[in-house]
Amino acid sequence: MRGSDDGAERVDALPPAAARAVRRALAARESTYNLEVQRLLEAGLSLMSEGEKSPRVVDIVKRAGLSNQAFYRHFEGKDELVAAVFDAGAYRLDSYLRHQVEKAGTPIDQLRVWIRGVLSQARPAVAAPTRAGLAAFRLLPVDSQVRQNPPAGMAVLTEVLTELGSRDPERDANAIGLLTFGRLDQLLWSGPPSRADEEHIFEFCLAAVKR
Repeated sequence: MRGSDDGAERVDALPPAAARAVRRALAARESTYNLEVQRLLEAGLSLMSEGEKSPRVVDIVKRAGLSNQAFYRHFEGKDELVAAVFDAGAYRLDSYLRHQVEKAGTPIDQLRVWIRGVLSQARPAVAAPTRAGLAAFRLLPVDSQVRQNPPAGMAVLTEVLTELGSRDPERDANAIGLLTFGRLDQLLWSGPPSRADEEHIFEFCLAAVKR
């Protein structure tokens, strides 16, 4: 769904009453399209959570209760939907981590909750969709724009490390991210971490930042 500046100019050129009618119609269509995209993303994630590494378009639209026409209205193909599934999961995780960090008090507490927040994605309630999101990531072409984006939570982690006095917060954030997300990848198959596991990674990272 792409907006158009030319389209906006054409609406503005209409008489006021006509312009209002067009904007109402456009708003209703946008709402419908937003709902369609959400249903397609949820269907794709659901199928991947059930073990379908690369679900077929026919299965996605069937699960979403939509048509092929609706699918191709928003996505050029399955690969684009897979990218959107991963991007949506990364967005949710990024928002969750920032919310957890903002609730914490000191920068040390913020680092602890960031690490705990990443590792919490291995809990039984969210492990399956997290595994599906990682599977979606691995299906993306190497040159995919979504794949080039920084991992979820990197911006807020860099802010935390800056407050902690890191001499190179961006590189430290990258190292901590690789360690924490790498450990998450293991835990997704072996089970959620213990509090001792979380604290060990936290203490290790804190000591590295304060080196």
